[in-house]
Amino acid sequence: MNQKNRFRAAFALGIISLCFMTSCSKKQDTKTISILQFSLHNSLENCREGFLKGLKAAGLENGKNLKIEYSNAENDMSNATMLANSFASQQPDLICTISTPATKAAFDATANTNLPVVFVAVSDPVKSGFVQSKEQPATNCTGTCDTFTVDKQLTLIHDLMPNAHTIGLLYTQTESNSLAQLELLRNEALNQGFDIEAIGITNPSEIPRALDSLVTKCDLINNFADNTIADNLDVILSKANAAKIPVFGVDDEQVKQGCIAAVSINYELVGMKAGSIAARILKGENPKNIPVDTITETTTVANKAVLEKYGISVPDTYEDNIDYIK
Repeated sequence: MNQKNRFRAAFALGIISLCFMTSCSKKQDTKTISILQFSLHNSLENCREGFLKGLKAAGLENGKNLKIEYSNAENDMSNATMLANSFASQQPDLICTISTPATKAAFDATANTNLPVVFVAVSDPVKSGFVQSKEQPATNCTGTCDTFTVDKQLTLIHDLMPNAHTIGLLYTQTESNSLAQLELLRNEALNQGFDIEAIGITNPSEIPRALDSLVTKCDLINNFADNTIADNLDVILSKANAAKIPVFGVDDEQVKQGCIAAVSINYELVGMKAGSIAARILKGENPKNIPVDTITETTTVANKAVLEKYGISVPDTYEDNIDYIK
C-alpha cells in the first residue's frame, strides 16, 4: 500500500472511530425514565403531561436525550405491583409514579435500593411512609403533593349553598390518600359547622349501591383526590343528578364533566414541578435531600350550566375570582 492509500485508510478508520465514540457518548448521555400511572382519568393525565413539560424545560426530552417507558395500572393495585416490580428489575435511571397507589407499588419494589422514585400528586407522603419528612425525605423517594385545600373548598360550599348542613362523601378504603383527606375534611367540617356522611367502598361495583344510600342523607356530595371515584365520576353524577344533589369536584376537569364547582388544583403544575425534581436527580442530586414540593396554588372554577340547573347564584364577592366553565 502506497503512502497516499495508507493515509486514506487511516483517515477512514479515524472517521469510523469518531462516529463510534460519538454514538457511544450519545447512548451514555441518554437517561431512562419509567412512568407508572395508576389510572387514566384526566387529572392524572394532566400530571403526566406536566411531568414531561417539566423535564423538557430542564433540557430533557423524550427521543433526544431521554428514553421514557410508560405503563398504566388501570386502577388495579395488583397491576401496579406487577408493573413496579418489572420497572425495578429493568433498572432505569428513575421511576416516576403518578398517584399514591402507584407510588406505594414502586416504593415497595425499590425497597433497599438506590433507584430514585419521583412521585406526582401524592396527598400525604409522610403518612404513606414514602418519606420521613417533606423537608428531608431521607429515602429514595421525593416529589410533589396535591394537598386538598379543605378550608377553601368548604368555604366555597357554604357560600354557594348557605342552607346546606350535611356533606356526603364517597371514598376508597384502600387508598391511603383518601383516608388522609377524609380526616382533614372531617376536622375542618367541625370548624365550619357541617355534618359529614361518609361511605367507604373497596371497588367500583359498590358505588351505585353506596350512592343510593348517600343521596338520601346529604344536601350535596363532595369529591376529593380519590382515583376510584374520579374513574367513575359519570356514575356518581348520574345518580346524584337524578336525586337533585349537586356534586362538588376537586379540579377543573371534574367541573368540566358536570360537577358544580371546585377550588381546583392545577394538576399540570403538580406534574411540572415533579418533572423539575426528576431533572435535578438525573443531573446528579440525591432524592434524599430534595424537599417534597407541596403545590398550594388553586383556582375557583364553576360550571355555569350546572349552577343554572340547580338555581344557585355565585355571590358578588367571587365575580373577579372565579373561572366559569360553560
